[in-house]
Formats: sequence, structure tokens, C-alpha cells
Amino acid sequence: MVADYVPFYFAARSPMLYAISSGNVPAYQDDQNPLVYLVTDLDRLQKVGCRFVFTDRNAYYQTATYAEDPAELDQLVDWELMEATMWNNTAAEPDRMERRMAELPVHKSVPFSAVLAVGVPRRRSPVPSPRYSVRSTIRRRSSFGRTGITEGRSGDSRCTR
Repeated sequence: MVADYVPFYFAARSPMLYAISSGNVPAYQDDQNPLVYLVTDLDRLQKVGCRFVFTDRNAYYQTATYAEDPAELDQLVDWELMEATMWNNTAAEPDRMERRMAELPVHKSVPFSAVLAVGVPRRRSPVPSPRYSVRSTIRRRSSFGRTGITEGRSGDSRCTR
């Protein structure tokens, strides 16, 4: 069940984050400033014993393809699309937005010891208040290798779903 997993995204800016920044999510009335980004990588998740899978699109979709072997990651994830600045659906690729939401769901929880870095907007204190939520992203290339972030409440010692 998808709700049993902590979602980490491969794209730095997902379609849902774009919808939030555009004010198109009625249930969320804040901007991106309350979001805190937690960064991790596959090696770290494996070292702390996290169980995870990869998907080629948002795990919500029944058409999502799943894999567990990190060796399959490059075949499953469209890295060019993850790094693209535009990812709208096209006639040739009507599922671009779904694929842009490729993710690495981690089962149950992610210990804070798996976090390699915390990212916050430049104009904000690095110490978040309890109202800030946490968002996750896994990138193919960064100073930390393949990295990730998840949704939860800041201040938690574990980010859980």
C-alpha cells in the first residue's frame, strides 16, 4: 500500500511542487518557504537498513513499474526528464508528468541518521519551526550522488508516512 511508504522523488521539482507554487492545491495554502528538503543517497539508505523500491512514475498509478535492484535504476528512471525544466505532457509523450514523479518509496520510515544534508530557502533560518513540512527528492547527480527527500514534519527524529 502506497500510504505505508515515505516517498523520495528523483526530480528536484515535481509536478505537485509546481502545483503548490502556482497556488493550484486548495488543501495547501502556504508557499514553498515552509518546505525543508532532506537529502540522502542509496548507499546511506542501504547502510541504515531501509527497505525501498523504485518506480518509473508516481507509485499511485497502476501503470507504474517497480524494481528493487539499484542496478535497474538507470533503466527505470528517465534522467533526462528528471533534469528538464519543462515536463508538460505532449502528443508524443502523454505521460511525461506521471514519469516526472518517478520515486523511491521507502517502507515505513527513514531514520534521521540517513539524512546527509538539509536544504532550506536562502532567506530563511536553517532551524525550521514546527509548522514547516519536509519534502523529499532523489537526484541522479549532486555533490552527494543520487540523493533524496521526503514529506513529514520537521523536528521529527524520523520522517514517517
